[in-house]
Order: sequence, then C-alpha cells, then structure tokens
Amino acid sequence: MKNSLMKLLSLLTISFLMVACFRGGDVSLVKNGVLGINDSITVGEAIDNYKYFKDVKWESFKTDNGRRVVQVTGNLNLNDLKKVSKNKWMLEGLLKKGYIEADIIFQFLISKDRKKFKLYTEAVNFYKKDRKIEHGNDLSLSDALHDLKLIYNNESIL
Repeated sequence: MKNSLMKLLSLLTISFLMVACFRGGDVSLVKNGVLGINDSITVGEAIDNYKYFKDVKWESFKTDNGRRVVQVTGNLNLNDLKKVSKNKWMLEGLLKKGYIEADIIFQFLISKDRKKFKLYTEAVNFYKKDRKIEHGNDLSLSDALHDLKLIYNNESIL
C-alpha cells in the first residue's frame, strides 16, 4: 500500500512538472534567459522591472510557417517621460500631436530545439486617448538592441 502511494505521488509530481514546463515553455525560456548585451540579469528581470513600463505582457505564439515566437509588450505613459527623456524634441512632438501612450513590443525567435532564443524585432505603437493605434513603427534589429540596452540600464528609451 505504501509503495503504491509513493508511486502515485511520484507520478503526480512528474505530471505536474511536465505540465508546468510545457505551460511556461517558450515564455519561461526567454524570461529566464540572458542576452550577450548584459548577462548579469535575465531578460525577464530587465523588462519586468523597467521603471518606465506601466504594464508588461508576455505571450507566445507560432507563426504560419511554424516559427515559435515570444512577444513582450511594455506600455509607457509618455507624460511620465518628460523629465527623463533623452529625445525631448521627439517626445514633445508626440505629445503635441495628442499621443499619450506607447507600446514597446519586442519579439524573440525560439530555436528549433527550444533551448535558445534570439532577439528578432521591435515595434512601437503610439496611442491617443481612445487607445486606437494612431501610429506604428517597426524598428531595425540595431534599434531594438539599442532600446533593450537602455531598458537593461533603466534609462528612458524615448
């Protein structure tokens, strides 16, 4: 009886761990991983603790051609950046046009063996009061790396 109970508990534990790993899978890989730009903290620690993001959302999906992607979206209140912005002229121009928020979206590609990942792209969507996307930009990989470095250093990206 005792052996049967132990086997059942072991089986339940293994099943729980497999489900936990499967659910966390790609997002966990990226959040717990490090990049060459700064391997002293994880990607998740850098993005989740970025002091200018009001909200951060992580998700994963598969593209039509089978590539696995992790996407993280961080929301910025543009008014909160007035005092710290390095590009005040750009920020003031956005505010004058009525933009009040921006979503910074990074995508990471997951390797076929699901053991590695790399930064793929960055996009920025600007919003007015109604939260309807008014203006969006896809940025180059070098811009994405630059912005990610600023996030790692907790500096304003606008």
